[in-house]
Amino acid sequence: MARRVAAEDGIRFVTPEDLRRLVERREQENIVILDVRTAEEYEAGHVAGAVWAPGGQAVQATDEYVAVRAASIVLVCDGLVRSVLTASWLMRMGYPSVAALSGGLQAWMEAGGAVETGHPANVPAGWEAARAAVETVAPGPLEATVILSVDPSDAYAREHVPGAAWLCRSRLEVRAEAMLPDRNAPVVLTCADGLQSTLAAATLARLGYRRVKVLEGGTRAWVAAGLSTERGATALWDEPDDVVAKAYDRGRAAMEAYLGWEAALNSDGVSPVPLFPGAPRTS
Repeated sequence: MARRVAAEDGIRFVTPEDLRRLVERREQENIVILDVRTAEEYEAGHVAGAVWAPGGQAVQATDEYVAVRAASIVLVCDGLVRSVLTASWLMRMGYPSVAALSGGLQAWMEAGGAVETGHPANVPAGWEAARAAVETVAPGPLEATVILSVDPSDAYAREHVPGAAWLCRSRLEVRAEAMLPDRNAPVVLTCADGLQSTLAAATLARLGYRRVKVLEGGTRAWVAAGLSTERGATALWDEPDDVVAKAYDRGRAAMEAYLGWEAALNSDGVSPVPLFPGAPRTS
């Protein structure tokens, strides 16, 4: 069936040598290697630099794995089936450059390709340079005029450092001057793990803010230190429109509407009208 899908949908395959050449151009081009197998398979061994993205999640939460829509996406599994079916979905969703690794991980290893084990931490591009440039503060009493969370809005509402305000990370440059008019005021930035807040601190420093620090380890370190947190959208400095809630997060009626949409799919598997903007047109 996977071979038939590959033929009918025009799935492109790359050889281990093709993939090696793509990896060599990573500094000049956006290359994303997604391993669509299980967590256990990925941990046992995967293409060096590949990100674990089980097929269903790679399709339903693609923006969590692929930041640039025009990036070259290469999917890897143990052979054919999972990479081909994931590739088929991504192509239907409009991603222009999608391919599957011919022969999967085994072919890559037989060709002498580098392999890693475990689940390496995914560090955002530019984080190491930002980390070296910004000052950190340990969990504890924070001496700051402003404590600012740059988490996604739903994560902020679930839990944040007491007194922290929220500002959408992607609009920080646009909103900073209005919300933080005093560039000499002490500011502590937070997020779940300290990664995005470090990048945000570097951004504020480039904008001329002189007393910016980052909560070391973010909210997780704060909780691990036995400190209490605050819940709810308590201090929104921006419109919380950065997250589209899933149907099961919007209540029973929304979930029933979603299931009704799936049940009404045409016999060819295509819905004439997507349930919500940007949704794939197939079940």
